[in-house]
Amino acid sequence: MKDAFNLTCLPELNLPKARFSQCKALMHRNFAPTEEELQNEQFVALNTDASDLYGSVHARYIRSPEGKYSVRKLIKLFKFIGLAIVYGKYL
Repeated sequence: MKDAFNLTCLPELNLPKARFSQCKALMHRNFAPTEEELQNEQFVALNTDASDLYGSVHARYIRSPEGKYSVRKLIKLFKFIGLAIVYGKYL
């Protein structure tokens, strides 16, 4: 969320500015929702909006040149780890 490019062109979500800020704050939390929060309909709605926003930002990132490069690196790494595990060589 630090890259301003990923935050532009998201009008399809139709989030008011205040709701957008609430979603960003929720995404930056370092802890899971409590049971009480999960029982609160307003929190669940906020969590749904935040999930939609995160998905949109993530989709934009993995389509960018930097994101494609990162995905390719991860795929190569996972293939290497997978082969190492298949052949009994743990890293």
